[in-house]
Amino acid sequence: MATTTTAASSLPDHRPIFEFIVGTGIRLRADSLTIAFASVYCHRVLRQKTFPADQICPFTMAAACVLVAGKVTNDAHVNTRDVMNVSYSILHPDMAPLEIGDLSYALREGLVEMELVVLRFLRFRLNFEHPHQDLILMVRLLRDWYPNTFGRRADDVCRVSAMFLQDLYAQPQIVLDHKPRTLAVAILSMALSALRLADNIVEQDWAPTFMPSYDVRHIGRIKRKIVDKVYNTNKDNNEEQEGEEYNDGGNLASKRERQGTAQTTKRTAEISAADR
Repeated sequence: MATTTTAASSLPDHRPIFEFIVGTGIRLRADSLTIAFASVYCHRVLRQKTFPADQICPFTMAAACVLVAGKVTNDAHVNTRDVMNVSYSILHPDMAPLEIGDLSYALREGLVEMELVVLRFLRFRLNFEHPHQDLILMVRLLRDWYPNTFGRRADDVCRVSAMFLQDLYAQPQIVLDHKPRTLAVAILSMALSALRLADNIVEQDWAPTFMPSYDVRHIGRIKRKIVDKVYNTNKDNNEEQEGEEYNDGGNLASKRERQGTAQTTKRTAEISAADR
């Protein structure tokens, strides 16, 4: 019988496809919820055994997922023409912009047909539990509970939390593996740590209000999982640590906590630089 590590390593790496969805959504200025739905739709289609990966371009399917998600969320920024043009520019960065003609008509028709394929694979089950609403609620309440500390940085917390949440959909399985409120607590805790607010707004003080079964070690494991899967691109390091148990009092946990803080702080700096 194959080990867990071997089985996991044999699975195809779909991260570039999910990153394509996130990138397409950002260029379209789509709502974060649209990106979330599109990523989860794509994940659900790709993991089905009946999906003909050798016959259907996964990036075309991913673009169709963006269109389906835009209709579900009623996103005015998502339409067939713009999704087609943005997708083409991402996949063919060295090519001239797509012009009206036979190629554009063929691509448009293909996207429309692919939407129907996606819907059939999803069996028209278009909803899933997501942490967006829980995260918004938590941010609003913490702003009221900590007016002196949180109030001055409220915009920063909102922006960084939203970016961490958006990045999370580069690995949509994490979203499907955990309850929405649990993920919202983990994301908000990461944002507070990255902004150096965690010492004044202590997770153990506010998190139990939203999670009666709150466990600091469980949230810690989720945060480290997010850092490992979403931000840590050192695959060799991940493989060496595969299968090791997290020990919050041990060296491994401490090392990963430091790595996670460094990664999230770096991401926060990138967000601030982009705003400028």
